[in-house]
Amino acid sequence: MELITRYNGSRPYYVNIKNGIVNVYIKSECNYEHYDNSDDEIGEQNPQDESFYLQWSNLLLHGNDHNLETDSETDSQNENESKYESDMEDRYMLEQQRNIEYDEELDSYNYKVLCFSCMYTNILTTNNSCLIEIRNNEYIFIGKNIIKVQTLSPIVYFESKVGNSDVYNSWAKDLCNNYYLFNEHVILLNNEDTLCDPYKYYFENYVICDIQESLCEFDIKRFFCGMEEYILTWSVDPCYDYVRMTNNNLNLVVVSKFNEIKFLDRSTWFELHEKFGLYKGFQSMNHTIIHQVT
Repeated sequence: MELITRYNGSRPYYVNIKNGIVNVYIKSECNYEHYDNSDDEIGEQNPQDESFYLQWSNLLLHGNDHNLETDSETDSQNENESKYESDMEDRYMLEQQRNIEYDEELDSYNYKVLCFSCMYTNILTTNNSCLIEIRNNEYIFIGKNIIKVQTLSPIVYFESKVGNSDVYNSWAKDLCNNYYLFNEHVILLNNEDTLCDPYKYYFENYVICDIQESLCEFDIKRFFCGMEEYILTWSVDPCYDYVRMTNNNLNLVVVSKFNEIKFLDRSTWFELHEKFGLYKGFQSMNHTIIHQVT
């Protein structure tokens, strides 16, 4: 099985699924954003080194006890790279001999750099993305990027439909009616309604203004960062947003319908987002970015 992921007009990944193994390739001219955890202790690596991506993927999936390639295997790496290029060339020639019509932009031959590989126990696919189960409640999503996701219960449904500007809204539903919005890294918890469009539901309900007074002991109508007014919305990462908005020593201010003013310090900012998330049933997705093409 093969597919090429689609997002916002781009085609980030070519995915090849065969014999219980998923291999993901990117184009050699792509820019790379490679994410790792400080605990992984991998250090600086060449982002176009195929063996490094495989090592890093396995480390992320299996932990620090995974056996990485040793120095004695350096020669075999070069042989494998040559063999891979040769195989891709043979495949390309075979496609030409069969007179297969193809779009050069979408031709899998253009995807020459292996960025991720893993085995799987189950896989859910659409024509533009896929969700791979690697163990109980652990999944790999491949769409606009590659992320590892920890779910609250097993996934039973996966969908990815096109939205505006060729953006595919990928989401999944688990056994306990939790909805996972992969583009936003959000979980909609225990939603009793059957949501045909979870993204629409989320964006219609994530504005914090006009919330009940009991949530923050203050009836918020307006929000300012410094002198600029913004719409105050729930954040999946309030720590990052607080640092980003206060980076230039700007004050965060909310105004009530009676024009009362209240400054939001770090603790009240976090408390507000926590209470609103509980009230609306929003939770940040437990995920790790494995790879992202920019």
